[in-house]
Amino acid sequence: MTLIACLYVAHLRAQVVIEQGATVHLSKGTQMVCSNVSVAVDGELMCDSSTIVGVGGADAPCLSSSHSLTLYTLRVDGETSINTNTLNITGDIVMNGMLNLLNSTIRLQGDMLNESEESYATGGKIEKMLPTFPVSDRVATGMGMSFTAATGYDSLLLTRRHEPWYHKGEYSISKVYELSQPVQLAGVDVAYLHAQSPKVTDTYLIYYKNPQGMGLENVPSETSTATKRVVSKNSEPFEADGLTVFPFPDLSFAKSITPNGDGINDCFEITGIEKFASSRLVVLFHNGNVIYDASPYDNNFCGEGLNTGTYYYMFFGAKSDGKPLKKGFFELVKEE
Repeated sequence: MTLIACLYVAHLRAQVVIEQGATVHLSKGTQMVCSNVSVAVDGELMCDSSTIVGVGGADAPCLSSSHSLTLYTLRVDGETSINTNTLNITGDIVMNGMLNLLNSTIRLQGDMLNESEESYATGGKIEKMLPTFPVSDRVATGMGMSFTAATGYDSLLLTRRHEPWYHKGEYSISKVYELSQPVQLAGVDVAYLHAQSPKVTDTYLIYYKNPQGMGLENVPSETSTATKRVVSKNSEPFEADGLTVFPFPDLSFAKSITPNGDGINDCFEITGIEKFASSRLVVLFHNGNVIYDASPYDNNFCGEGLNTGTYYYMFFGAKSDGKPLKKGFFELVKEE
């Protein structure tokens, strides 16, 4: 059975089931708006160019399918879930509500539009094949990230996953971008939403160089809370397979160090030091004599050659007045 939908707008307000062997064909220019209803597709849903499928409503409807679907434009109204193996969208995703992809994969040719604090995707992943681009061209992916490459590429697949990553005591903003091959990136611009993390007021950009996400590295970057974007400020291109954005952890200082080689409190660790590219740590005796002075500081002072006792420190960040950002003391405890 084939149903040809030629109406300009078809409002569906009851349960919609396209059974196996049946086909719903939306002809060019048709809109199918499913309000407060779940749509189950075991047959085939065919959409010509310029058609729009709008799914959403107060009852959190779900578009589900036992096989892959192809739509031209998906408009999300209210809270919507997608439960299908693969959803091919040859146009755009227009966000006017929350979109939960569960374990689904969306293959997108167009862009994600209107993402906001109230309207963004969770779960699953979105894939987009980027066209060939030459060196030094800015590539706008249409998925909340743009970049400039140091070399040209052909047919680069970009995947956006929606899951939190854990790194140095913090969770990412729940968006991880993966590249189908290592890319020499000369610049990166990533959008973030406060709604995706409880405290995204300042951030740092993290990239990795293998599919397992190991070998995480920090990219010097600048965060604009006004535009909600993180822009890399690295002076040299860096090779990456993927990247994400983390909020800065709160700055905290070790109260004691026990350099016995067990990997616990062996060195004087400052949590959140990644924020300060020009950090400096000065360690002093109680009489003010300097024992240690390092810039930048990389959490590697372990009290070599010192005895058990109390020591004092000054930590300098990026303040232009030359005054320490933090002064304090810590206990050094060595086994006798």
